[in-house]
Amino acid sequence: MDNKFKIRNAKEEDYSAINELYYQTYCLCHENLPEEYKVQPKANLPKGTFLNMTEDKDSKVLVIEVNNNFAGFIYAEIEVQEEDEYCHGYRRARIEEIGIKNEYLRSGLGTYLVAEIENWAKELKLESIRALTYDFNKQSINFFTSQNFAPYSIEYEKRIKND
Repeated sequence: MDNKFKIRNAKEEDYSAINELYYQTYCLCHENLPEEYKVQPKANLPKGTFLNMTEDKDSKVLVIEVNNNFAGFIYAEIEVQEEDEYCHGYRRARIEEIGIKNEYLRSGLGTYLVAEIENWAKELKLESIRALTYDFNKQSINFFTSQNFAPYSIEYEKRIKND
């Protein structure tokens, strides 16, 4: 990439740019949901929620800038698997949201953001990183596969038509 980029922790001043991109990714996903889930999309990241995300010690919100301009963000949090007969209660990072502005798609910025989350997870001695995407989101599937993520579980759903 020819442009100079910088990754930093998100701050209150980033709210508008992150909320706009958050809304765009929400709308993109919304277009592919089954009809019964479709409601009018709304700005779905309240400012208070955003500020809590940035201040929570068990989460990480990063911004990536290109030439000092907002280009994208990633949000991850620590997830603790409850200890049970099958699992010893391990801790992992979970990527909740990632968004890159359209003009920077396929530029490698997402790769840098995921690498920063991986570094954060290593510092915290977490055991893995998990990301969730819908089956119809081929762009997201291809991205995470390119980052050496592999399917962990597959959930199936059968739609039932009630006459």
